[in-house]
Amino acid sequence: MYTVSDSTLPHRADYVRAIYEALLRIEDLLRDSRPAPDRAPRIFGKAALSMRETSETLGIGLSTLKELVRTNRIPSVRIGKRRIIPAASLESFLRDQP
Repeated sequence: MYTVSDSTLPHRADYVRAIYEALLRIEDLLRDSRPAPDRAPRIFGKAALSMRETSETLGIGLSTLKELVRTNRIPSVRIGKRRIIPAASLESFLRDQP
């Protein structure tokens, strides 16, 4: 049987210091490995939704959404013939609802 004498064991303070330093190194590694946050808000991984996707997400009819867009309560962007709703606009609209 292998025995260790008390003289070969580090003191408790040394253990605590070593554990603390290891945790600090782990924290630095985790901080460095995290992806940078996106600047633009995203809904379902998209920066913008189509009119149909937005109406389905909100659970409202397409005509109701068109009225909200027409009155600029939900700002939209027109690209060619398509109208899309930026995720930031949708987030702002939902945040401002009572």
